[in-house]
Amino acid sequence: MIKFLKKDNKRSVRIFVVLSLFAFFLLFFLLIILSLQFFQPQVDILNSKFSDDNKVEDKFIDKSKDPFIVYPILESELNKSKQPEVSDNNPIYGNSQAELNIVYYSDYDCKYCLQQVETLKAVVDKYDNQINLVWKDYPELDYESLSFKAAVAGRCASLQGQFWPFQKQFHKQFSIFKTEDGSSSQAFDDFVLGIAKSLDLKERDFKSCFSNLETKTLILEDVAEAQKLEIVGVPFTFIGDREILGEYNREDIEFLIKNKLE
Repeated sequence: MIKFLKKDNKRSVRIFVVLSLFAFFLLFFLLIILSLQFFQPQVDILNSKFSDDNKVEDKFIDKSKDPFIVYPILESELNKSKQPEVSDNNPIYGNSQAELNIVYYSDYDCKYCLQQVETLKAVVDKYDNQINLVWKDYPELDYESLSFKAAVAGRCASLQGQFWPFQKQFHKQFSIFKTEDGSSSQAFDDFVLGIAKSLDLKERDFKSCFSNLETKTLILEDVAEAQKLEIVGVPFTFIGDREILGEYNREDIEFLIKNKLE
């Protein structure tokens, strides 16, 4: 075909040019027709969805200035930021009906997380019923890692109403365990079971929960949410819609909380 295009036959060249132009314009009009048929149903669906009958009060706006956007955009959707969800599965420190949630993503195998959670708990105690602390697990994605197994153990303690005492005892003893017993999986299982016994948890229920796949699923739900929110490390804290990566001191945290409560 390349050789054909390079031939010196003027008539053939003219015919080829004419046919090429005709094919180009034909393809152009076909694309227009197809695009109209493709976008029109979406417009109709959106118009019906956001009709007066549905009583949607948000104002349709388009802040993108993109000429190719042909559907209405809700202002509430544009202003909506990524936020974690709080469910009954998440341990909560303080008043569950508080005005302001502090959502905290943590890993048991993280010394900075230990320091940060104690700071947050102290602030919640100070503000009494106005704020609470919501725990989210973000461990290593390895079922056999101490990080993941500790998260599971914490949720098992939570099912018996002892999450926060377990969390406190775990962080108090974990560094000693790592120094003395290293990272032995069986030794770690005995370690968390020992904490459970010290808190008078029902041993059989705790063991059953600790090996239950449903408990692991609770952890994976938190991990999936953290990844969706593009959280890159722990500790990670949401104070309302304010995001904090890393450890913050108490004064800075209280400053942010006061701004949110005003």
